[in-house]
Amino acid sequence: MLCVDYNKAKEAEDERLEFIFYGGVLSDGEASNVKVDGDEISAYKFIKVEDALPLLKGKWKDRLPRCIEALENKTAIYLENGQD
Repeated sequence: MLCVDYNKAKEAEDERLEFIFYGGVLSDGEASNVKVDGDEISAYKFIKVEDALPLLKGKWKDRLPRCIEALENKTAIYLENGQD
């Protein structure tokens, strides 16, 4: 596990905990076998972290660098709404 992120309740949303796990590196064969159902996910691509950041919004943009740092430091972090 890389991260536990506590999200405070907002208007239509209840408070919640979000857990982020590191799933390892896919081999070329595993990556070529990834399938999406077209309902929840319509497409995917593998990109570098620095290329992913501009595509992310809000807490996801804040959370990704912290999760990468946790992975590099072999630790887990606790965030609240994507922030330290």
